Amino acid sequence: MEPLVITFPPEAVAAARLPRQGMEAEFQRRLAAALYADGILAGGAACRMAGMEKVEWHYYLGQRHLSHPLTDEDVAQDLKNLHTWRESD
Repeated sequence: MEPLVITFPPEAVAAARLPRQGMEAEFQRRLAAALYADGILAGGAACRMAGMEKVEWHYYLGQRHLSHPLTDEDVAQDLKNLHTWRESD
């Protein structure tokens, strides 16, 4: 699949309160975080979109006070994984 390119109008770029250098990366991180928080992108996909390592990504989310949108199925799977992990100890 080809990458999706998003174009920002010049006036939006000029009005952004971010240094021009690094602006694209910051927009990419913020968009990835918003899509993740809204449940549109899974964590791994959002992390890759943000161009960050997993630990760095979770730290970034914490700094922005964004929580993981867990479903009942996510919680059930996490509990199952925890139980399996404890049994293997």
